[in-house]
Amino acid sequence: QYVSHLPVGSILNIAHSITSREAGSPPALTPFAAYCLGHAFAKMVVKQIPTDKDEVTICLGTDPREHGMRLADAFSRGAESVEGTKVIFTGLASTPAMFEFCRSSLCDAGVMVTASHLPEDRNGFKMFTKNGGFSKKDIQ
Repeated sequence: QYVSHLPVGSILNIAHSITSREAGSPPALTPFAAYCLGHAFAKMVVKQIPTDKDEVTICLGTDPREHGMRLADAFSRGAESVEGTKVIFTGLASTPAMFEFCRSSLCDAGVMVTASHLPEDRNGFKMFTKNGGFSKKDIQ
């Protein structure tokens, strides 16, 4: 579930908003969490993707959901905080298009900010390279 920092306010209120969700529901996805995920993903890509270039390129796209841009911005800032990483924001895109960028070697990795078929407050990140999507094991 997306929790915007703007209307919620303080860190204490954000923490309460995150912890007061229904039992069994997924954790809230905040811009800060997106930043952290971007940083971790970029570190993994830099480490795992063999490249002869000075930097790896991550393409980042969003679906049309309202808060996708904020999550994409935070994710890209986190990713670009890793030395040797460049993020290219594609804007409105589809998951197959993002994968095609990777498969065609236009970028080293791709990320799609989308909730797919879920309700609009369930945005998340689909991450992949030209070898395909990341599994649960890859992400852990």
